[in-house]
Amino acid sequence: MLRAEPRRNCSTRFPGTVFTAGDNAFPDGLLADYQNCYQPTWGRHKARTYATLGNHEYNSGNANGAFDYFGDRVGPRGLGYYSYELGDWHVIHLNDNTASCRSARLGAGSVARGRPGGEHQAMRDRDLAYAAVPLVR
Repeated sequence: MLRAEPRRNCSTRFPGTVFTAGDNAFPDGLLADYQNCYQPTWGRHKARTYATLGNHEYNSGNANGAFDYFGDRVGPRGLGYYSYELGDWHVIHLNDNTASCRSARLGAGSVARGRPGGEHQAMRDRDLAYAAVPLVR
C-alpha cells in the first residue's frame, strides 16, 4: 500500500483514460487481490481504466480474478487482445499470456507483421499496442 499511495494522489489530478500494463494486483491477481489491493487505490478510476494482463494474473491458471473485476475493460476471456478508439488513436491491448497472442509476435513472417505494405503493417504503423512483455525485440 505504501507504493500505491503516491499514485492515488497523482491520479486524481489528471483526467482521461488510464491503462494498466499487467501484474495489476499482487500476489496472484485473484479477485480478492483486486478487491484488497487494486480497489482501495486505483479502484476509483475503474470506469476509465483499460487493463492489460500480466503473468501474475495467471498465477491462478486462468486470470479469472482480473476478468471478473474489470469485465469488458480487460477484453474477452481467451481472445488474446482487445482494442478501442481513443481520440485519433486505435489502441490495442495484447495479452501475451495466451497462445494466440504469442503466436502473433511481431517477428519477420508473423501473422501480426504481415507482408511489407500489407494491411497488418499499415494497421501496426498507425496503432498503439501494448502488452506486459515486449513483443518486438
